Amino acid sequence: MAQATLKETLSFADHIENPLLDGLSKEKMDFNILKYSNDDLLVYIKPPASPFRGTHDPRFCWRGSDYELTLIKEEMQNGHLIYTGELVKGKDKLYTAWWYQDGSSITNSEWSWRTKSVLDAKTYSLININADNKVDLTQAVDKYFVGIVE
Repeated sequence: MAQATLKETLSFADHIENPLLDGLSKEKMDFNILKYSNDDLLVYIKPPASPFRGTHDPRFCWRGSDYELTLIKEEMQNGHLIYTGELVKGKDKLYTAWWYQDGSSITNSEWSWRTKSVLDAKTYSLININADNKVDLTQAVDKYFVGIVE
């Protein structure tokens, strides 16, 4: 296994800086999940999981809040392949996007991040952005990706 520097072993979520998150309220939740929010956006940054364990995948975590995740698909946004979908709970609907990230390395593939975790000692956090409508979600994801320093 590759040797990692101290900075590389720190969770990306511990030192994330992004213009999208500026101006959003920040709350540290159980399991070291970071929640950023305002009236229009809800962003979760979930800490890395072991490559041999389950994650905080939105396909499962939102069920705990009685949301059903529908219309899941892969979309290319700003050159990055991500997942999008709709979260439905009664008459409530949220639009959601998510991917895994280690610094500027972004993937929506569980296989990819797990392999890089084992072989390259990378630590991938899950980024989950949610909005009340598709336009706001697309703009938020675009703003997030523009803010990534490569």
